Amino acid sequence: MVILILLPTLCVGQQNLVPNSSFEEHSDCPSTISQHNLVAFWTNTGIPDCSPDYYHACNLGTPSGDPHMGVPMNAPGIQHAHSGEAYMAFFAYTGPNAPNGREYIQAELIEPIQRDIRYKVSFYVSLTDFFQYAVGPLGALFTDTLFTRDSPYNTGLHFTPQIQSPPNVIFDDKETWMLICDTLISRTGGERFISIGNFNNDDETDTLLVPTGLNSRWQSYYYIDDVSVIALDSIPNGVREYGELRFSVFPNPATDMVRIEAQQHLGSVRLSDMLGREVYGRAAQGRSHTLDLRHLPTGIYLLQVTDLQGHTSPQRVVKAAEP
Repeated sequence: MVILILLPTLCVGQQNLVPNSSFEEHSDCPSTISQHNLVAFWTNTGIPDCSPDYYHACNLGTPSGDPHMGVPMNAPGIQHAHSGEAYMAFFAYTGPNAPNGREYIQAELIEPIQRDIRYKVSFYVSLTDFFQYAVGPLGALFTDTLFTRDSPYNTGLHFTPQIQSPPNVIFDDKETWMLICDTLISRTGGERFISIGNFNNDDETDTLLVPTGLNSRWQSYYYIDDVSVIALDSIPNGVREYGELRFSVFPNPATDMVRIEAQQHLGSVRLSDMLGREVYGRAAQGRSHTLDLRHLPTGIYLLQVTDLQGHTSPQRVVKAAEP
């Protein structure tokens, strides 16, 4: 079954605003659950024990033959990637023993959503083989600040996602990928983050029992791939927030040092983790700056470079594991 909401004609060639949209870029091969931090530009919502999972074809399994975090074979089932060699997965429903438990995946867009511009928003999901429940609706939430939670339960359910699948549609296909697609028009603009999951509480979530023979997994767990946010209308040149500052960062990902090279004289360089905590802040001189990452844990960081005129530009930096 494919869920497709018809849209106006798509402008060919527009940029996808979702970085690493098919989860191919990664800092290391996944070896166990909850390693969302290996995926470049993506994060969870701040709860270490409630984290989406990462699957990649680089995981060839254990000597005993258990594929675990591989693609297409892995611990929860068998599914080829919709494109490439990777996907992520999240819990959309955790059953009566853990009411309103949810997982979400989140990324910062390449540039903010602009007011009154139409965007096509889409992503693909597939129900994993070894879980008992299929659910609906699923949706995408756009916010101007990082969406964080302090509990895997309830927190997130007071948000209303701008993109949501139709009522009474349950995503029960375990063999093919199902498309969720709709148009976003923001009346305020400035939304920078996309978060995907189930934003309805258990009472408002439609569920369908899909027997698997594994009676212990009374939950709903979905693979997700190919997330896109594409403008359907032209965006005026003057509304881009950080087009005036041009610089390059290399290598990226990096294990120790990162070099910043800019066309303008730099004023400051700051680095924050995905929870917004500053881990590095320095005044800069000239058109280049070297950033030492050796003291930082592996993961994804937000680099904020500012020139002497106050122009600023954000960019992701990935601290990779030592080979």
